[in-house]
Amino acid sequence: MAYGSTAFTLGVKLQVKRYIRHESFVLSSFENDLAILVLDHDLKLGPKARVICLPKTPRNIEGQTVAVAGWGVLKENGTGAKTLRYTTQLVWPPDQCRRALSPIGFFYPLQTCAYKKGSDACQGDSGAPMMVKNGKRFEIVGLVSFGNG
Repeated sequence: MAYGSTAFTLGVKLQVKRYIRHESFVLSSFENDLAILVLDHDLKLGPKARVICLPKTPRNIEGQTVAVAGWGVLKENGTGAKTLRYTTQLVWPPDQCRRALSPIGFFYPLQTCAYKKGSDACQGDSGAPMMVKNGKRFEIVGLVSFGNG
C-alpha cells in the first residue's frame, strides 16, 4: 500500500499486516465487498495525505454527479495508471441499476450504480472512493467494487 503522492511509484510504502473482510461478503455477487486493512505503521497525515469526510447525515445521491479516483487500468486488459486518475459519473436510480445488473446476477439492494459514457472505473480501482462535493470538502459516499464492460 502507498499514500502521499499522485504518482503511483512515489508514495510512502506501507505493508498490510492483515485484512478483515466483511463477515457477509459474497464473492459471486460482490455483495458487502469491503474490508479493513491493518497497516504496519500509522499514516502520517499532512497536505498530501488527509482523511476523507463521511456525510453528517445519510444522503440520497441518486441523480447526483460523483467523482471516482484510482490507479486502475486505463483500458480493458491494459496496465495500471502511473498517476492518480479520476472521472465523474452520474448516479443511476435503483430501478435502472437493477435492470442493468440483475441479468448478470450482480444486483443487491444497497448497491449504487454510476455511469458516464466513455469513462469508467476499471480493474485496479476496486476500493477506490466514490465522492461528492459538499461545500469546500469531499465526502465519501461509496466504494468502487466492480464494473460491467
